[in-house]
Amino acid sequence: MAYAVGGISGGHFNPAVSLGLAIAGRFEYRELIGYWIAQLIGGIALHRGEIRVESAPGEGTTFHICLPAAQLESELAADRAPSIPRGRGERILKV
Repeated sequence: MAYAVGGISGGHFNPAVSLGLAIAGRFEYRELIGYWIAQLIGGIALHRGEIRVESAPGEGTTFHICLPAAQLESELAADRAPSIPRGRGERILKV
């Protein structure tokens, strides 16, 4: 994907790509932190997560990153329905 649309968007699809572009001299190192923060927030939002921030004077700031629990593979399989109806052993000749 980075190859397909990187020339249009800059190709910052994940932090490793951003770092690689900086190492290659195609991106400023000083801009990495902002991109990494945006990519982190985008990934959390994509997975329906949230970021909670607690701050108090003299005590500092705490960030809580919350993501929903993942389903087990057996639960996912139960949710999936076959998309194509299955036959009863018939054969189809396509010419």
